[in-house]
Amino acid sequence: DNVAPLKHSSFWKKIRQVVLPAHGKSLRTIANEDELLEQSIFSSLLIEQVTNDIDCLNKQIHLTRTFKTLYDQSLTFNIFQSYVHHIDLIQYVY
Repeated sequence: DNVAPLKHSSFWKKIRQVVLPAHGKSLRTIANEDELLEQSIFSSLLIEQVTNDIDCLNKQIHLTRTFKTLYDQSLTFNIFQSYVHHIDLIQYVY
């Protein structure tokens, strides 16, 4: 009985790995209060880091939503490839 859920789970793990790749997962610690106070609020390096962090966050949000959409839509498509083909056709039209 557990074989079917395991196959379904492993299938979606593979899809998640493709849709949600680890985009430059270089985690860094958050600066403590003293370090923040030492930095200039108008520092170009700080602004660049914040911009990069926001870009990465937005990309991750987009990819997560894409994965959720794929998962939700797959319930209406018998084969995942048919969904991909459907999306490709929609993108071609627009």
